[in-house]
Amino acid sequence: MAFRGNPQTARAAIALIGAIVLLDLLWRLLAGSTGTVAYGLIDEPAHLATCVVALLALSAVLASRPSTVFLASAVVASVAIDLDHVPSYLGWDGLTGALPRPYSHSLLLMVLLLLAGRAAGGRARPILLGAACGVAAHLLRDLATGPGVPLLWPVRAAAVTIPYPAYLAALALAALSAAAQRLPVGTPVVSRPAAAPPVPSAYRPSGSSTGERPCPPPARGRTSAGRHGQAAAAVASPRAR
Repeated sequence: MAFRGNPQTARAAIALIGAIVLLDLLWRLLAGSTGTVAYGLIDEPAHLATCVVALLALSAVLASRPSTVFLASAVVASVAIDLDHVPSYLGWDGLTGALPRPYSHSLLLMVLLLLAGRAAGGRARPILLGAACGVAAHLLRDLATGPGVPLLWPVRAAAVTIPYPAYLAALALAALSAAAQRLPVGTPVVSRPAAAPPVPSAYRPSGSSTGERPCPPPARGRTSAGRHGQAAAAVASPRAR
C-alpha cells in the first residue's frame, strides 16, 4: 500500500480545525452556555467544518473522491439532524424526555441509515450512506461539547461525553489521513534517479597553471624534415645512366 503527500488537502483540513477552535473559544469567552438557540450560530458552522474534515480524510483513505450526491448528503445531514431540537424549543419534549439532547442523537439513527443505504439501490444508496457519515461527524462534536448525547439509546439512556482534547485529537488524525493520500493498487511509485558523478576529462583545460607544456598534436603524413632529407640524398647521389 503506497501513499503520497497532499499538501493542499492538509492545509485545508488544518484551516478548518483552526476555525473550529476559534469559534468554540469565542463562544466560551462570550457566553459559555450551549443550551441556547444563539449557540447554533457557532455550533452549526463548526459541525459543517467537522464534517468536511471527515470527508477529506475519507476521500484520502478511499483513494478516490466520493460522489457529489454522497458529499452533499453528508454535509446536509451534519446540520439537519439538529432539527430534532425544534420541538423542545416549542415546548414539547417528546423527542428528548429527561435527556439533554433528543433520542435521535444516538448510534441508532446512524446504524439505521447505514442498513438502509446497504439495502437501497440507485440514487438512494449514496444519499443514505452520506447521511450516515454526516450524522457520525455530528455526534463526534456533540460528544465533546455541551451535556453529551444519548449515544447508546435505547439500550442505555445516559448521556455520553468525551473530553474536548479528544475531539481535537480525532480531527488532527483525520487531517493527517487527508494529508497522506492513498495511491490506487497497481500505481507505480516513481523515484527520481540519483545524479551520476561527473566523468573526468582526458584533456587538460586551457590556462592550466601546472607549468607543464601541452603535448603537440600528432603529425599528419610526412614531416618537413623528412622531405628535406630525401631531397638532399637525391642531389648527392650520381644520376643513373
